[in-house]
Amino acid sequence: MDIVKSSIDTRQLALRTAEKLIQEVSPSERKGLQALMHLAARQKAQAERVLQECLPALADDGHDDPYLILAIANAYGIVKQPTRAKNILKRTISSIPWTPENADGLEKCWLEVVDNQISSGRTDAAKELLTKILNHNKSCVTAYQYLGYLAEKDQNYKMAATNYDSAWLHSGKNELAIGYKLAYAYLKMKKYPECIIVCRHILKLHPDYPKIKKEILEKAKTNLRT
Repeated sequence: MDIVKSSIDTRQLALRTAEKLIQEVSPSERKGLQALMHLAARQKAQAERVLQECLPALADDGHDDPYLILAIANAYGIVKQPTRAKNILKRTISSIPWTPENADGLEKCWLEVVDNQISSGRTDAAKELLTKILNHNKSCVTAYQYLGYLAEKDQNYKMAATNYDSAWLHSGKNELAIGYKLAYAYLKMKKYPECIIVCRHILKLHPDYPKIKKEILEKAKTNLRT
């Protein structure tokens, strides 16, 4: 899934959120965010420490903290236990209610689950969960991006363009990798004027953006003239 991995990384998103929120939440909510911070360097020793400290906390609290689960899943990934990482993330789908307090962490957990589902070929399940995410948060750039990727993989460029366009707009037209994919979808749909507009926007922000001039913009211009 190079398309998704080239422009987003849910673990990095979680880390940035942790940095932003860690001083704003109550002490009881800080454990998961602090654990994510400890995992930033992706060191095995820190991951083992997070597992040692967080697994008992998850059992003792009587309820699931999505950031704590995300940290545990990431720690399992670092110590090369991907099955355990996937299994603990799955519990967030049914066991944690979507509330304003849980929304951000829960969304990130679900996006991790989506990534796992796509990697294992369970695209229908991924689409269902992405729809669930968008029902709660209609501005989730990453969810639209995943849906665009899945539609592009099926060569459904109309649906790909619809989702990439939503991701493009909700990202403030600053995520250039999304813009590139949107321009490509427009090219495949023969919507050359729209394709050219997106290409020019990208090149205005990044004049040397890789491949877009030769592989997309020039082709769109040539086809528009013929």
